[in-house]
Amino acid sequence: MEYIEKRDKVTVKIDAIYTQKKELGKPLPKLIGTIKELQAEIEVLKATQTEKLESKETFDKQLDTINEKRKKDRDNRDKFYKSKDELRNTHYSALIEHTKQEYLLADIKWMTEMQGKLKERKDEKEKRDKEYKDRKAKIEKEREEKK
Repeated sequence: MEYIEKRDKVTVKIDAIYTQKKELGKPLPKLIGTIKELQAEIEVLKATQTEKLESKETFDKQLDTINEKRKKDRDNRDKFYKSKDELRNTHYSALIEHTKQEYLLADIKWMTEMQGKLKERKDEKEKRDKEYKDRKAKIEKEREEKK
């Protein structure tokens, strides 16, 4: 008897657990449906998130290429500015050198003209001095002849 009572008690407990399980299992299909709906929403969100991530990566790649191109363009611009400055310096130094040469040529021309004028004056003076001496000598001769 004792075994029968124990068995009855165990059976009652099993029945109670089974009824609890049935009661808990009633809303289970509804929960499974909700889980499936939520899982579908999660899949949609994951898909959009991966799309966003992919578009972000492509934007990052495009930004990197744009930044690299900008850097190259800046480097080229800097090279052009540097060569422009060098050419400008070369041009102005050549212009200064040319101006110096023009002034030097003008000075040489002026000095040559002045030397020519001085030589003419000297020649004229020598000619006048010679004429003066000749006249003086002639006058002296005439005086001596008169005496």
